[in-house]
Amino acid sequence: MLDYLFFNEALCQRFEESLKIHQQPYQRQQDEETITIQLDEDLDETLCDQLDELYDQLFDEQAKITANEETEDVNLVAVQYTDANGEVGVVTLQPDLVTRLHQAISLEELQSLVQTVADAVESNDRRSMCQRLADDHS
Repeated sequence: MLDYLFFNEALCQRFEESLKIHQQPYQRQQDEETITIQLDEDLDETLCDQLDELYDQLFDEQAKITANEETEDVNLVAVQYTDANGEVGVVTLQPDLVTRLHQAISLEELQSLVQTVADAVESNDRRSMCQRLADDHS
């Protein structure tokens, strides 16, 4: 599944409108702070590129909204990961950090990075990099 994460209802609705125009089925999950739109991974490549471009634009708008909010609450961005038991966890990051990261990597790459770190922490592999390389070549 492809996950698109939103923190703003209006921005999510704009994304959903695009999905409806393209007659693309999706699942919507919502909790107190986030909305997740899930799509099957077997999307047409052109449509997938269009949706990614739209999501990037909406993400930038979300970052601007977050930066402009004048509240005393701490605003965080959540990035999901899945543990070995299949349970979903969330890593929270500061929006300005995510915005800076997003200038260099895509949101999918950020998701992959968080998943890789979560997997590494969960595996509890204490070997050094040299030991890992030596074990891989044996």
